[in-house]
Amino acid sequence: MTNKKIVFMGSPAFAVPALKALIEAADIDVVGVFSQPPKPAGRGHKETVTPIHALADDYGIPVFTPKRFREEAQAELKKLNPDVVCVAAYGLLLPEVVVNGYTCLNIHPSDLPRWRGANPLGFTVLEGDLKTALCIMHMDKGMDTGAVYLREYYDMPANITTGKLHDWMSKEGAKHLLEVVRHIETLEAVPQMEDGATYASKWSREDINMIRELDIRKLTAEKFCQRVRGLSPWPAAQMSIQGETVKILMAEPVKGEAKAGTVLSTDKENGFVVAATEGAVRMITLQRAGKKAVSATDFLNGFAVEVGDIV
Repeated sequence: MTNKKIVFMGSPAFAVPALKALIEAADIDVVGVFSQPPKPAGRGHKETVTPIHALADDYGIPVFTPKRFREEAQAELKKLNPDVVCVAAYGLLLPEVVVNGYTCLNIHPSDLPRWRGANPLGFTVLEGDLKTALCIMHMDKGMDTGAVYLREYYDMPANITTGKLHDWMSKEGAKHLLEVVRHIETLEAVPQMEDGATYASKWSREDINMIRELDIRKLTAEKFCQRVRGLSPWPAAQMSIQGETVKILMAEPVKGEAKAGTVLSTDKENGFVVAATEGAVRMITLQRAGKKAVSATDFLNGFAVEVGDIV
């Protein structure tokens, strides 16, 4: 029995475990990788390849980096003649000729049709979903509208951030993509229902500026912490403390009652607690402009916050 030939399409760190799992599977041959073109990065603006590109180079797998998936890229794909095309956060739109001409599988980290689009992880946390799912779906011409081969459900852990959900779903996606690739001939893809479809578009600069600015004097403790988790680690929620804009990377709701914005307690072991419109918020991890992220207790060592202050 010959190995399945796979072409992988992906770009960021989210896709790395999936590609690695396919490469290391004894019954699969990854014959080519498509990834976004190198981009300037760092202080020197050096051309830097994507994490997927770097991984493929490590294993000596041919990498293609078209800016658009047009005739030349389609011709390269045809030469590779894959049995299955696996897609994970590629970042380029695949034309109908590709999704109709090949078995194209996509890792999507939400309970489709909820949170179709480019930012399912952020919206899952930001909107306070109590459950989520990981879907391996068959790609079609629509935006995440394809039939689903595998759907795995998960309870959302308390206090999970978008960053932690990203890492968790990345690993789960790798495991389940490999499972579907191996058994694709015996699996039936179940069409999605349209009822309950929601969209999670990529945040624009204007979106980020609007959602990241938190005013604890106008939010409940639960909503404040939900926003913090949804925006952590990027773009990071921020609030004004003593007139300085500070990033809040982790916080938790606690009991407490006072005028919203009032500092209820400060101490070296537990950091500090601020009253919200309902309940209170314990600040856990913060970051001042130009500084490293620190615990709330370390933050207090270099920042004057006193009980009774209004932030």
